[in-house]
Amino acid sequence: MNIMKTSSYFVNIVEKSDIKYIKRRIRRGKKPYARTLSFRKIKKILSNSDLLYPKFLKIHFNYVYEEYINSTSDVENISKREINKYFLNTIYKLNKLDVSQYKRYVSWNNNTEFLKFQIDNFNNALKKRKEYEKLDDAKNRLKAINLNIDNNRKLTFIHGDLHLNNLIVNNDNIYLIDWEMATIGDLAYELAIHFLLMNYSKQDELEFINKLLLKIKCDKYKLINDIEEYKKFELIRRNILHNDVKNHYH
Repeated sequence: MNIMKTSSYFVNIVEKSDIKYIKRRIRRGKKPYARTLSFRKIKKILSNSDLLYPKFLKIHFNYVYEEYINSTSDVENISKREINKYFLNTIYKLNKLDVSQYKRYVSWNNNTEFLKFQIDNFNNALKKRKEYEKLDDAKNRLKAINLNIDNNRKLTFIHGDLHLNNLIVNNDNIYLIDWEMATIGDLAYELAIHFLLMNYSKQDELEFINKLLLKIKCDKYKLINDIEEYKKFELIRRNILHNDVKNHYH
């Protein structure tokens, strides 16, 4: 059996006889990015989708074994227009999945509670650090985030980490990988993280939102405002994690 190290401590490529698969360690405990839905639940939700993704072959307490998808082309070869179209369709497909029977597995009932959970979880993860008492400025900025967001926007299934490095191109197909942070949450959170990871301009963001809202019905202006609140939170989180704190968590 061959085990090939990847860039992540938590992921290995395993080759056994003529079978190749991904062995992913399931991270537990208090983490700055919360992992709130089990792989078993994620697998069940995705079984109703026509999205292409590595199938979960076996799920154990500490590891999940995933289908290995061979990359036949660099995602950078795909045009910006096609990538945007792919992400639009992906977010739409995730949004329309029925998650009603899985809501009991998360501890929030609306978007305000979801945002509050993200903030509280991050604070709790930080409390493990010796430097926690020195982070007063960041803690104050976290408290200043507006929790008055749109609860009329339905809770939906989100990937939570949509960017180019989580795409694999296999012939004419695009597979979405790394479902570790998938959960039931807020569309505005999904978009905020995606926009930051993809470094969208304000114009690109607005064009993306306008196209998405042709398929998904919700209040445009509240969505835009809420995306900005999630961005504030994410930028605070990143600033702390990249300020000599990063190595503690990875």
